[in-house]
Amino acid sequence: MEGNGPLKRRFVVDSMLGKVAKWLRILGYDTRCEPLDESKLIEYSEAGWLLLTRRQSWCGRRSVVCLHQNAPMDQIRELHGRVHLEMEAGGFLRRCIRCNELLEGIERRDVIGQVPDYTFETVTEFNRCPTCGRIYWEGSHRARITERLKRLLGEEPPETLAEAE
Repeated sequence: MEGNGPLKRRFVVDSMLGKVAKWLRILGYDTRCEPLDESKLIEYSEAGWLLLTRRQSWCGRRSVVCLHQNAPMDQIRELHGRVHLEMEAGGFLRRCIRCNELLEGIERRDVIGQVPDYTFETVTEFNRCPTCGRIYWEGSHRARITERLKRLLGEEPPETLAEAE
């Protein structure tokens, strides 16, 4: 993995695992989410993508990880146990959770009227998705996400993981 650049491991998540895709993007992984079929499985596998699914018929195939857990956070924990997900590899909160694109910095003056007034007054740095235009900023949610992922990935005791998805 590179120091401060995007993470190299890439995932294709079967559309039934959309929340897993969101959390992988939060971690900084290039993660596509779409319905998968046999031809896409072969195409992505040959291109070096790791495929995530719950389809038991694909278990044991090259580049496929079959998840067995039902809850999204349990699925992330299960995936971490198999491929060791990293939180501090330079990509944390650097991707659009909807589009998967890397976020780009945007001038503060360019978000006037696009973010809540309080946010504009209290935040100095903003990022935008170049595809969908969604604006991101560092708020209190970053600390909550960080703590939740630290517990989930084994950096803190997991007793409090019963939070809502």
